Amino acid sequence: MGTVFLHVGQAGIQIGKQFWDFVTAEYSTANHTFFRKGKARAILVDTEPKVAQAAQRNSTFRQENILTEQSGRGNNWAYGYFDAPGRRDDCLLDRALEAVRREVEACDFFVGCIVTHSIAGGTGSGLGSHLIESIRTAYPCQFLLSVVVTPYAAGETPLQSYNSLLSLAWLQRYVDGVILFQNERVLTALAKSLAGLTSQTVKLDAAGQYRVSVADVNLYVASCLTGVFFPMPVEASLDPKKKGKQEIKGKSAEFDIGDFVTCVCPIPDLKFIEVVTAPFVTPMKKSSRLKPWKEITASLAGSTSRYSQTEVLLNIVSQVYVRGDKDLTFMTEFAAVDKKLSKDYPSVPWNPTSRTYRRSLEPALSSNDIVKSITLCMNRNDTGFIEDILVKARLKLDASAYLHWYERYGATRELLEDSFETVQRVVDSYRQAAAPEDF
Repeated sequence: MGTVFLHVGQAGIQIGKQFWDFVTAEYSTANHTFFRKGKARAILVDTEPKVAQAAQRNSTFRQENILTEQSGRGNNWAYGYFDAPGRRDDCLLDRALEAVRREVEACDFFVGCIVTHSIAGGTGSGLGSHLIESIRTAYPCQFLLSVVVTPYAAGETPLQSYNSLLSLAWLQRYVDGVILFQNERVLTALAKSLAGLTSQTVKLDAAGQYRVSVADVNLYVASCLTGVFFPMPVEASLDPKKKGKQEIKGKSAEFDIGDFVTCVCPIPDLKFIEVVTAPFVTPMKKSSRLKPWKEITASLAGSTSRYSQTEVLLNIVSQVYVRGDKDLTFMTEFAAVDKKLSKDYPSVPWNPTSRTYRRSLEPALSSNDIVKSITLCMNRNDTGFIEDILVKARLKLDASAYLHWYERYGATRELLEDSFETVQRVVDSYRQAAAPEDF
């Protein structure tokens, strides 16, 4: 099978570079899951050269798969999606699609694409949306998975609510699943994990505190992705209802987008996934102590939220990846682990056995001293971020604020209104899923 990775915009490329650093540390270039003829099955696309040029120094990537321009996209979804009026010769979109075609044709059996991008600026949101739409049109029967980083709620750019709204609408229409990383939650998880750092291990600021950096965020996101995307040398589904010892029959298996989407996105309108992992890679020196599985499970709670502003978040479906069970202790702790997950992440009443488990004897990141880990992929009624985007974008649109910046590139008020309807249906579908009497 073959999966093509596409990293779009500054955030997408930075996360992608860190992910591929992990890949090269764990696997040789002879591994056909990630490499073709010694080079990554990856394409890097950006409208500014700075971040991509740094990646060019990494021999992991094919030079012809690193595609850039000089102009940027002005933090504007419309500029990223439609490009400048009249500029179509040798456009970045066409070059990116040609690179995708080359990688697809080199696959023995093309399964799908994984696209990593942000939805705050112009390139990751606008160009990323156009790429996703075009890939879906060109390969309608293959799977398409998006890895998205959301903007900070306090604001990175005055256009981010429009950009996020339009991006979310395109994702809902064209992809099979969306792995969503919310910046505030990532920072909370990192702040808790890195609170005990001292000047002997890392550089602290004048107040004696460790300041979380973009590199730390990239490490966290990439750590989560390895827990999902890395092959499972021993793979099995564990039944939470079955008591006693369960036999694990092993086989070598690379990540299967189709299997992942089927498990965690069984309802087409419910496709937004949260991924957390414990432990994850940090600047902190690793402890040599092997933690029990129950302790690792308990630390997952610090990486995410159990509540929305008004209610307990309910798990519709989830998948748990257990890696590094070389001592074969997971099964002895399985009941306690599953009980803890049930308590921290309760399920909707109509799907009480919403979790499936995958177990591997091999660790995901042994080169980073993470020999045991649990990665949790959850599809929950966690729509707070989406509802916040709807409110902020509606306030701006009702006042016609910044609308001319979108209209000049071809994005009309009608396009924004259509996006409101699409994204609102996402919220309504999740509300219905959490209310079985209306489902």
